[in-house]
Amino acid sequence: MKLLKNDKSWVAVKNNIDKSTLKNLILKSDICISDLDGTDGEPGKIVLLSELKSQNIINPKFVCWALKNGLRLLKEGKNAESEVWKSYVQNYLRGKNEIKKKKKLLKNIEKVIYPGVEEFYELLDCYKIYLTRNTIEISSLFAYYFKFNQVIAQTYDKEKAVCRLVEKGMFKRFILKGDTVEDEASFDALKFYEKKGKIEYVIGIYITKKKRLNEKFEVNIGKNYEGLVSILKEN
Repeated sequence: MKLLKNDKSWVAVKNNIDKSTLKNLILKSDICISDLDGTDGEPGKIVLLSELKSQNIINPKFVCWALKNGLRLLKEGKNAESEVWKSYVQNYLRGKNEIKKKKKLLKNIEKVIYPGVEEFYELLDCYKIYLTRNTIEISSLFAYYFKFNQVIAQTYDKEKAVCRLVEKGMFKRFILKGDTVEDEASFDALKFYEKKGKIEYVIGIYITKKKRLNEKFEVNIGKNYEGLVSILKEN
């Protein structure tokens, strides 16, 4: 891969992609499918941290849950995130009062989104979907903020959800954004459909660290979209 931007808002792309090609592929897409947590911002982490400041800190059951899953996250990293979040939703994010509390926490969405994300979405003229393991209540807040068309929430088999979208035949030019192995599986499925001629193309955008590039994806960026945005705005 090569770097098109090499500063705090770096952009790495496959060697056969130049700025003009990148711009055309993204801006001519007719659908953008994006993960939320770790891709556009950190809502899940902030919700989890809020529990440590709440009454659950004196709840032995929650303390045991937090220690067990905290160690799992330290040991397995992103590979464990999906199951840990699923466990949290099932055990601690039920009931209208809890959801209402989380909505208040996320009232100022701009504080938890990555730089340049909002401007990135403003440049897109396509159908936008959040495909996320987060709850419908929380992900819908972000969808409303970014003017998304649809939310597919609490989804732990993203590959299957992407396949269902393709089979409907409504879209041909895809953007797929993510940061986990589940998002990689979705990208692989779209690449399969591309090779079969079911869709015209998919361009993948992976959110990662510069030292951990995912070379499957056409584009890798860090948690700052401003470099990518600047490329898309070039004449």
